[in-house]
Amino acid sequence: MLEDAGLEAIPVDLPGDDESAGLEVYTDLVVRAIHGRTNTVLVAQSLGGFTAALACARVSVRMLVFVTP
Repeated sequence: MLEDAGLEAIPVDLPGDDESAGLEVYTDLVVRAIHGRTNTVLVAQSLGGFTAALACARVSVRMLVFVTP
């Protein structure tokens, strides 16, 4: 639906099945996905709420939206 509206949607698959990966690894993945983009709206669901808050401390986003964090 986002792409149909002319927006770019970039899903980030966090490695939840990797017990050695933690919030720092998750945050690095999100920051890399955002890199170079402006006017970003970051949407976070569930455990992603922790990751998104940490990512916002490292990159500029227009808005952070929590969906059942």
